[in-house]
Amino acid sequence: MPIKAKLSDGYNQDIIKEREDDGLIFLTRWISSLAPPNSSLKEIIHDCDFVICRGTLLRLMTSCYDSIPHSVGMKLVCCKLKGVYFIREYYTPTRIEKEVNMIDRHNRMCYEAHKFKQLVTTKGQGKRPDFKETVCVKPDFIGVFKATINAPSQKDPSSNFRIFYGAEIDCIVPSSGQYLGLKTQYKMLGFGQGFTDKVLRWWVQAYLAGIRKLAIGIHENGRLNQVEYLEMSSLANHLSMSGVNVACCFVFLYKFLEAVKKYLDLAPEGVILLSERLPTSTEFNFKLFDPGSAEAAIYEVVSNEFKSHGWL
Repeated sequence: MPIKAKLSDGYNQDIIKEREDDGLIFLTRWISSLAPPNSSLKEIIHDCDFVICRGTLLRLMTSCYDSIPHSVGMKLVCCKLKGVYFIREYYTPTRIEKEVNMIDRHNRMCYEAHKFKQLVTTKGQGKRPDFKETVCVKPDFIGVFKATINAPSQKDPSSNFRIFYGAEIDCIVPSSGQYLGLKTQYKMLGFGQGFTDKVLRWWVQAYLAGIRKLAIGIHENGRLNQVEYLEMSSLANHLSMSGVNVACCFVFLYKFLEAVKKYLDLAPEGVILLSERLPTSTEFNFKLFDPGSAEAAIYEVVSNEFKSHGWL
């Protein structure tokens, strides 16, 4: 679909997106809003085992294909509350340094992605896009999902993990009610050495939110030139031809969740579990911190307000 528009219109350097590691805070606030005190936490989250954000799930699942020369590592902090495991992501020093060094480019890319969304979506059926409205780079809509991660090569359903997570939703197709993902791509589909890594991220993000189709804004020099639609099957075919096995992503996620559960089940409730993968490594290291320790005080997984809600 040919289209001509300028994605950089209205951009300024003061636009900064909220850090994704705050997502768990917003998700737990939403969970609290659903339940009066003395409610069953497990019941409110539909008997799920883990609470996490899609961005964190994405980076965990793609860790097995993370390229060490360009990796920023991962830092995850976990705790157990009323039989539920919470996982929150913190920025690694390498990730902070990388974003500081390219803050204008990062902000510009973020702005142009949201400008694309403004150009191709409306706030209601039958309405037209409002090109003059100030672009907001914060998520407009967050969907809440639950999913089951099956144990690798095991038939016992009790070994499966149920995860409860939030994910940003771009828009829906009015005629079908299905979610549509919006992405941007420089120059053309397939351009750039990191295109396969991008496709893997697109596929995982879409899969976790039940998205079947993506609308890709092709741009160059700040100008949107055309929009192309991609089915999930096309992404999967590209990954397969590039030697990427998405099943590995699910196996890795299961193994990570299994390790978190194992460590926290051996410790009393309130213990903090720190899991780190250095940028130069493909392995996660785990450390346990006792409640009230100096190390535990540094990392907050869920707020005191959430913990004191009176969960059963």
